[in-house]
Amino acid sequence: MDVIAKGSKSRSLWLDVIEGRSNPLLHGYYCTRQPDDAEREVGISAEDARHNEMAFFEQEAPWSTSINKSRFGIRNLVSKLGPLLSQIIKNTYVVFFVYAPH
Repeated sequence: MDVIAKGSKSRSLWLDVIEGRSNPLLHGYYCTRQPDDAEREVGISAEDARHNEMAFFEQEAPWSTSINKSRFGIRNLVSKLGPLLSQIIKNTYVVFFVYAPH
């Protein structure tokens, strides 16, 4: 999202995707912002990278005007994926022991 030029029509198209109006997925889409070359060159910390990421999404339109702010950032992505992964593991674990030969 940070590489799409300001004023580009594709920003609004991507917002439609993120908010589920276009090309919906079962669990939706998430957007992250990774450190750019200059930030990596100076050795940005993970904490600072996450802070910059959230500042970007809070300040840059159209992301800052999104109706679904929980779709932006690594922390929100991890918050969503953690329980999904736990459920998959739980389901696999139960199935494994129910159907495993003795």
